[in-house]
Amino acid sequence: MTFSWASFALGIIVPVLLWVAKEIFVPDLLDRRRQARANALEREAEARAQEREDRPVRERIGVAVVSLCDALYRGAYTRGEFTMDEWQHWHQQLATLIESAEGVRALGEHYRAFASALKHDALCMNIQGGREREWAEREAAGDERTRLRYEVRQHDAFFEQNATSVLFSWVEPLRAIDFAEQANRYEEAAILHTELAAAKLSELPPL
Repeated sequence: MTFSWASFALGIIVPVLLWVAKEIFVPDLLDRRRQARANALEREAEARAQEREDRPVRERIGVAVVSLCDALYRGAYTRGEFTMDEWQHWHQQLATLIESAEGVRALGEHYRAFASALKHDALCMNIQGGREREWAEREAAGDERTRLRYEVRQHDAFFEQNATSVLFSWVEPLRAIDFAEQANRYEEAAILHTELAAAKLSELPPL
């Protein structure tokens, strides 16, 4: 058998490299894996803790939205008592909850949808407030009864349309925070009353 220095050197180098890998690289790799796992567990724990804090905030926001929508539902669709003061009360409560640091954090990726619905609610509230003032001025002016009856029906139909627009705007935000049952109810009501309000306006007799 012929002696080979290359084989001899290889026989020495390979075990040395394996020892180096075992003593240096393998522990380092294991440490990195353990650290990565520990970091992942820490992030999961923080996320769970954050969710425990955020869930009640989302629930309060959802309850406030439902309170506003129920008030509009009663006022526009069943002729219950509903005033601009009541609308402003619910809107302000929602704005306080949604725009707070806790609200923004709790809503997370859904914040934009809630902010957009809140802005739409303010627009509809202002439109309705203008109509309420105009209608009250005409009533105080003592318009003839025929015109007043006409404007009462028109006023009711416009309010129904306005309330319907608000309900539609809150449907998807409510679904996003697990208020699906209420969202479905408002969506069904809004679809129905969109048609009813349009029919009322089309059936108004000529003055």
